[in-house]
Amino acid sequence: MFYVLQLSCSLPMTTHTPNDAMAGLSGSGQQSDSSGDVRPVRRFGWRARVLAVLLSFVVAMMLAEVALRVLGVQKGGIIVMNDYWTGSSYIPNRELMNEREGRSLVRINSVGLHDHETTVAKPDGVFRIAFLGDSFIDARQVDLEEAVTEKLEKKLSEQGRYEVLNFGVNGFSTAQEYLRLREFAMPFEPDVVIFGLHTGNDIRDNHKSLSAYTRPFFHLTEDGGLEFDAGFRDFTGWRFALRNEDSKTWRAISWVTTHVRLAGVAIEALRHTLAKPRAPRADGGLAKYHPGIAGDWRIYDPNPTGEWAEAWTITERLLLRSRELCDAHGARFVVVAITNPPQVWDEARTYFAEHKPELDLDDPDRRLADFCGRNGIAFLTLVPEFLQHHRDSGDLMHGFGEQAGLGHWNQTGHRLAANRIARFLVEERLIPMAAP
Repeated sequence: MFYVLQLSCSLPMTTHTPNDAMAGLSGSGQQSDSSGDVRPVRRFGWRARVLAVLLSFVVAMMLAEVALRVLGVQKGGIIVMNDYWTGSSYIPNRELMNEREGRSLVRINSVGLHDHETTVAKPDGVFRIAFLGDSFIDARQVDLEEAVTEKLEKKLSEQGRYEVLNFGVNGFSTAQEYLRLREFAMPFEPDVVIFGLHTGNDIRDNHKSLSAYTRPFFHLTEDGGLEFDAGFRDFTGWRFALRNEDSKTWRAISWVTTHVRLAGVAIEALRHTLAKPRAPRADGGLAKYHPGIAGDWRIYDPNPTGEWAEAWTITERLLLRSRELCDAHGARFVVVAITNPPQVWDEARTYFAEHKPELDLDDPDRRLADFCGRNGIAFLTLVPEFLQHHRDSGDLMHGFGEQAGLGHWNQTGHRLAANRIARFLVEERLIPMAAP
């Protein structure tokens, strides 16, 4: 205590005011020290501060990208581009992590197919099958090895050299599949062409007034023919994208969103934010078996009228055009009816029988079988095979997890479809017993 008092008494007693504290600072950024010398004060301007923030942001993003790669997180990506005829197609050599239904890494090969690597030119000695369809054939919900096209190729290859190419595109209608066959698939020289026709929405999507999306359409003419409607090309968003897809800026954006993991995560987060939340399965009613596609139950009406009758007629005319195109190129044409969830689920069939007796779940396939039979088109329905398997095993061939029974084929559905189609092709002598 004595030392502290002695020290304090030895210090000069000076009173400071706020003005005195600032006296050493000059307007030019200089400060005087106790000896009276003037030294400069280093002050960072706004540009330096902005640069520091940007550098910090870049470093943080780089660390996040590294972390995503180390953890194996791979989402998002742009794999679709505009197409002059079909409205859309896949960008070669792109990939997308699908987690919306099921989970798989979707890879588009160098020729624009969701498939293993191949060439447009058909290899010598190979029997080639082109399989066209919508999201059921595209099969984003399962790994490529589990898809119906891969399973079918593996099954047929037990007898010879076969190649089954997946020309499926998510969201396509029968009209788009016909155009894709004409403009894109025929140069691959297929020996057999299979259309996977999903009555669950293909019939609807073939009619402009019923479809929920902008796409190519065909209209019935007075003489019973078809007239192409390319109105989708006038859609502002489509024209803008088509005009800019070859620009350096557009290609750069596309590359970043595909190859930068962080960008993919951001895109997927945006999709989830904008997407409508999937409603939980209802306790009963049509909503339980047709969530999100209200009105499609009208495909089960044995006596369609108005626009639905026109939609069926347009679909049948498109199948005839497709068969004629195949005939002109020396290929056999086959139609396979893709199952709808209520058709192969006893619980749903019981509900329809009790509450909607005027509807017939088997009518779409029966109608297609009759039309194809009268017009020399090979036709296969998968309903009997799927329904028998369901009754024997209790398995549901559609859907994943909490949505089991609904949605797209799961691994079991793809396997059953491939096995049945393989037997059908052999039974109907649509393929050689042993490929060359």
